[in-house]
Amino acid sequence: MDHELRLLRGAVLLRPADGSRDAGTGRSRARCEAGDRAEPQHAGRGAPGPPARGGIAAVRRLQPGRARPGEDAFPGKPPRELVCTHFHYDHVGGVREFAADGDLTVHVGTPSVAFFERALAAPHEVDPDRLATTPAKTTVRGIDDTLTFETAGGGTVSVHRIVSDHADDMVIVHVSSGKLVFNSDRWNPTPAPPAPADQRGRLTTELYDAIQALGLDVDTVVGGHRGSDGTTWAHAAPLEYLKRAAGY
Repeated sequence: MDHELRLLRGAVLLRPADGSRDAGTGRSRARCEAGDRAEPQHAGRGAPGPPARGGIAAVRRLQPGRARPGEDAFPGKPPRELVCTHFHYDHVGGVREFAADGDLTVHVGTPSVAFFERALAAPHEVDPDRLATTPAKTTVRGIDDTLTFETAGGGTVSVHRIVSDHADDMVIVHVSSGKLVFNSDRWNPTPAPPAPADQRGRLTTELYDAIQALGLDVDTVVGGHRGSDGTTWAHAAPLEYLKRAAGY
């Protein structure tokens, strides 16, 4: 089955190109657009923040007349698969809005499966959101190791659970057609080469080590948050920048 893919601030959104879905399969065929367009959207909570936060809004509470999450990426075809990098609110606070479209599978690191199930089942009686007013079926699936979606062009979109001091449920996403890896909170890409061992310390080293250990073919690292050199911002940077920031 063909899918299209879109990177979000802390998640990866896929929908079938024909609007259908192949229920129950862990491997799907995907038409991947992320190699050409890697700018992340915002799957977090609230309105878009300053440039350091980056992205296009897919918010928890939408303003009247604002398009629902994913509609600009996939007009008329609601998402069917959502991969969350980790459970922190600024990356997944908007997951209920995606779920309200119905028939959504949310893929998360196994330790946070129960958390997402509770969040999606919460009644929201005081201030009802769209999922509370129009309940919809949502499935949460845990990722222990690797989840792979095959691309229509013969490549893959692979989701890898990795060791992280930041969150126990952390995953990264590799898009083979774009030779890119998408991460959230491990390293914020910078528009210029960073100083050696710069920025997020051990988190950055863990990300680089994971890419090497997994043998991923990566040219570009995309971040759920943008990084800055003090003048300009970037949401993607060469792998060599990450290597330098990791102290190698």
